[in-house]
Amino acid sequence: MKSRLRVGFALLFGLGSMCFSGTARADVAGDPQRATVQPQHERWSRMELGLRTGYGIPIGKATGDGARELNEFIAGQVPVWVDVGARVNGHVAFGIYYSYGFGLVGSYLRDTCDLLEVSVTGAPVDVSCYARSHRVGVQIGYHFSPKDEIDPWIAAGIGHEFFDFTLSSASGPASATTTIDADGMEYLNLQSGLDYRLGEHFRAGPFLGLTVGSYGEFTRACHGDCGVPGTTSGDVRSSSTHLWFFLGLRGVALL
Repeated sequence: MKSRLRVGFALLFGLGSMCFSGTARADVAGDPQRATVQPQHERWSRMELGLRTGYGIPIGKATGDGARELNEFIAGQVPVWVDVGARVNGHVAFGIYYSYGFGLVGSYLRDTCDLLEVSVTGAPVDVSCYARSHRVGVQIGYHFSPKDEIDPWIAAGIGHEFFDFTLSSASGPASATTTIDADGMEYLNLQSGLDYRLGEHFRAGPFLGLTVGSYGEFTRACHGDCGVPGTTSGDVRSSSTHLWFFLGLRGVALL
């Protein structure tokens, strides 16, 4: 799995480098002065910083050997999504992305947490549960009308996805914290959107995203007064492909 991820990163960065170097040669060959004295807003290469948020909905099963849907573990997420990269000739964008998703605990895990709120002795238990989703990878995109007021764009990426669930409980002097982590390949990250010009350096607008991935490894850890303390990890015996659908807003700064 890690080798496939490295190959995907290499391909995307290779494409970006080809676009970067090819455009630079074309500018210098066509007009040497333009390559050195062109105005800021017409530079052939600029750094691009993006920030997004919105809402994500999971689709599909968590694993292949179980009947539970992924949304029974995490019902949705509110991502804080950061893009860092370069824009070449106004049209081609490439770089890296990272997203931290504040998750909504799904029905199955929520019911589990509710059951723990009363101990076998009848004493109240203070229980807190939360879920998170992370993703990191590389991407390349194309902007169709970078000089217009409205600029449609598309992008594709590849990366790695992480999901973790934490359950903390305390009753009197006893307390325990259990975490369950799963991670795997994000085979495809498709995006599209509209950028509205807000000035020379800033753009903002709606975006849609669809990711395709699967969980291949897991880790379970319990600390404190646990029935089975310690950490266990391994491969998911039967993985299953799942999707995330995102809808939100994106802001971009071109530097």
